[in-house]
Amino acid sequence: MGSNAIKTIINCGTTQVSVSIFSEDAGTLVLEKLVVENLVYDYTEQSEWELAAAGALRTIFSSMKPKGEVVVIAPGHLLLTKNVKVPQVEKSRQKQIISFEAQNNFPFPLGELVWDSQVISSDGVEEEVVLFALKRTDAVRFTNLMIGAGVTPNAIQPATNLDVQAYRYLTRNLPEDAPVLLVNVGAHTTNLTFVNPNGFGISNVSVGGNFVTQKLAESTGLPFLAAEQKKLGYFSGTLHLAQGDPLGTAMLGSADAFVRRLSQEITRRLINFKRANGGVGPAKILISGRGSLLSGFAEKLSELQRLPVETLDLSAEVQCAQGVNPNELEDAKFELQEVIGEAASLVLADIPELTLLPAEIASEIDFKKKTPFLIAAAVLLAIAPWPVWAYFGNTNVALKREARSQTEVISELKSRDKTITQTSEEEERVQGYVQTISGVLADRYVWNDFLAKLQNGISFLQQQSGINEDDEPIFKDDRHIWIDKIYTEHEKIPATKDAPARVVCNAVITFKMLIPSVNGNTPQHDPAAFRLRREALFQTLMETGMFEGRTKNKNDIVDWQSRANVPSLTVTLRLKSDKGI
Repeated sequence: MGSNAIKTIINCGTTQVSVSIFSEDAGTLVLEKLVVENLVYDYTEQSEWELAAAGALRTIFSSMKPKGEVVVIAPGHLLLTKNVKVPQVEKSRQKQIISFEAQNNFPFPLGELVWDSQVISSDGVEEEVVLFALKRTDAVRFTNLMIGAGVTPNAIQPATNLDVQAYRYLTRNLPEDAPVLLVNVGAHTTNLTFVNPNGFGISNVSVGGNFVTQKLAESTGLPFLAAEQKKLGYFSGTLHLAQGDPLGTAMLGSADAFVRRLSQEITRRLINFKRANGGVGPAKILISGRGSLLSGFAEKLSELQRLPVETLDLSAEVQCAQGVNPNELEDAKFELQEVIGEAASLVLADIPELTLLPAEIASEIDFKKKTPFLIAAAVLLAIAPWPVWAYFGNTNVALKREARSQTEVISELKSRDKTITQTSEEEERVQGYVQTISGVLADRYVWNDFLAKLQNGISFLQQQSGINEDDEPIFKDDRHIWIDKIYTEHEKIPATKDAPARVVCNAVITFKMLIPSVNGNTPQHDPAAFRLRREALFQTLMETGMFEGRTKNKNDIVDWQSRANVPSLTVTLRLKSDKGI
């Protein structure tokens, strides 16, 4: 089987990445290999996605080699998608008109984007075109992520146009049917594809499965990652809650809010779809994506839209090659819609060729692939029979000229190869940096705890201490104290005979206080009152359990400024080893 009949597809999703190898047999897709890796990171932090995806791909390709054409599916959260209408003109002018519309509809200059387009319908007068784009910086970084993982992509496909290709593969042997709506529920976004016999329309909704997690986190006070685990456990059946449990109630409420919000977005777009199709709406809704696995999702959506809702199951239309466990396909069928849509180009005709691979990187990759052949050609020229060259003088001159030309090409190719290598090394350096700061991101909940305890300590000083004989509240003398500035610094403690070197965390906090007994219009301050305030404050800080005490090499800083009754105090306190930030 030639390489043109086999394809490696890398699907980079928000919550997992997968690598699939497909071939074609008698008009049916054959799954040769499937590896799926779940991504573990904070889904609310997009910057952490690249690090998690790169690590997963390196793990996969350490034991797996791609075959045939390699196509990467870009995640929806990186994509820009716009639908435009253009006059129907000859092909030679079409690209120019589409470029003009792209410049007017994208929020960035075209020079800052890598973009492509696809005609999705026509009424004979106008064509509807969908525009796909990646910011050039995102496209370059995404491509380098692939190269750093050990794979060289031939193309980058937008995920949003693959649902309709998957549906057409599913119905390839069926007559044209009534319009349908494909709902692919992802983590961050939901892709809506309206399909009818004359074409299709794409609409991307910025609400996905993470909506449920966020609602759950807000209603229960759980951190986002903890809420995500609870959600997955509850709706997969591994987490069992008693009837009436507040967590279960919050879970169901969050899921219901999600379905209602998504249904509202669908209703808005159905109005436009019906208007464009003479009042005819879709006959049914086909759902897919991991977000559609929420318990009761299909039933609730069917009730709200008053349309039959079915699962778009493509697994029956894919054969498993020898060595592939059919259970792997069954377990992953809700995440493979875009993958099968891309693989459908092995079977279906007239699949448009789209790519968001930056042209300069595509050129470098192409040169790199040709390098071995050019080097072989140069070697053959070098060992050509010398007597023949001597006999054919003019040919000898031409061949030498060609050899010099080939040498220059090889030199240029080596330079480009060096550039790619340097890019990969730079990517590894950046990944190392991202990994370093990811620890800081992971500790942000420690910051929340630190600030909360610090504020509780300050609030304690503000409490009412009693009531006077006139039934008026009496407050402590230390009442008027507040935090003006706070930051942390890390200090390396050298090793001693009894302990190794370590890094400690110091909190530098500036407090301001009001001393009502001092006249603010006079320069004289009250040292005794200030000392009492300072000791009460220090005692309160130690009672929070966060600090070891004042650092030995830092002195308190007192600033009376120009008003004696509003002094400031800067203290440097060492955090306990298990409370470091």
